[in-house]
Amino acid sequence: MILNFKDHLPCSCGGILEKMGWTEHLYFNIASVILAGGALLTIYNQQNQFKV
Repeated sequence: MILNFKDHLPCSCGGILEKMGWTEHLYFNIASVILAGGALLTIYNQQNQFKV
């Protein structure tokens, strides 16, 4: 939504993320959510693997 309404918004991110545009931030956030979801699924599967 934010990409459609604002050309430039300030970013409170630090380091390399500060230099990213909103499109790059969107892709970075999507990748982060996918990686976190995969980690959660892995942990869940490992915990349930040994239950009888």
